[in-house]
Amino acid sequence: MSFLLPDAAGLKHDVLTAFCHFIHFFPSRKDGEAWAQQHAGTFLLSIDEAHNLARLKKHAQYRDGLE
Repeated sequence: MSFLLPDAAGLKHDVLTAFCHFIHFFPSRKDGEAWAQQHAGTFLLSIDEAHNLARLKKHAQYRDGLE
C-alpha cells in the first residue's frame, strides 16, 4: 500500500487532500512502485508494516486510555 508522512498543517486544513488521497492498495508491488514514482513523498509499505505502524500510532496517541 502507498503511504505518505503527513504534514501537520495540511492535516488540520484538509485531511482528505493532505493524507487520505495518497493511501492506496495495489494489486502488485510493481503497480505500487509505478504510482509512487509519480507522487512525490509517497512510499510503499506492506500490509503487515502498515498494520504495525497503525498499532504503534494508536498506542502512542491513546497510551493512557489503553492501560
